[in-house]
Amino acid sequence: CTKNFSVEDILIKYADNLSENATVLTTQNTVNAKAKITPFLPDSVTLMEGSIYIASNIIKPGKIQHISGPAKLFFGTDGETVGKGHGIAKILNDAGIDATFTANINAVLWKKFMFVSPAAIVTAIFEITFSEILETTKSEYLFINLTSELMQLATAKKIAIDDNTVLNNMNLLFNFKGNVKSSFQLDLEKNKPTEVDSLVKYAIEEGKLFQVPTPHFESALAQLINKYKTLSNSFNTELN
Repeated sequence: CTKNFSVEDILIKYADNLSENATVLTTQNTVNAKAKITPFLPDSVTLMEGSIYIASNIIKPGKIQHISGPAKLFFGTDGETVGKGHGIAKILNDAGIDATFTANINAVLWKKFMFVSPAAIVTAIFEITFSEILETTKSEYLFINLTSELMQLATAKKIAIDDNTVLNNMNLLFNFKGNVKSSFQLDLEKNKPTEVDSLVKYAIEEGKLFQVPTPHFESALAQLINKYKTLSNSFNTELN
């Protein structure tokens, strides 16, 4: 339960503390957690990738506010049968957490990623809330095109997706009421480290690898770097 950019450092420090039968669940907004995390885990540890749907803000250290919208956790494997998956889901549900185990986690991860990544980018560029994305032509246009590029990338990677993803994502925006911002946007506003690598750069890099054009992601990254000091400083450091 941490940001993507902190996961590797945490595992380097603490993976040896995992017991032989431990299970690790990921909840980051990413679709490549397995590839990134597996090298740091002991062979006996079970990894289940996860996707959590919740809108929340940090009020102060140790206090999190659930704002609005759904609160669900999906976790599991990609075609692998893991007996304890359903047992873990029961434990979580008994604790009041709406959790579902699935053996088709890749489709779940991409379904959320195709919403979260565009929403994070658009809210950050235009400095707006989720519910305001559809209020202007420019923000709506960018949201639609970023989603479409991810759909093309998912198809190239042979991930099963819904043909109505763009429409579904636009409808999902209506579920967020009030001043709901993406954590990516909030981190940028506060000059904190961000998940730009997993939310933006990943799509561009995978697009090149699978020969899928991502002009709107590339343009969005340039706009973000130009707009936010924390990204421009980080980008200049990488170039140097």
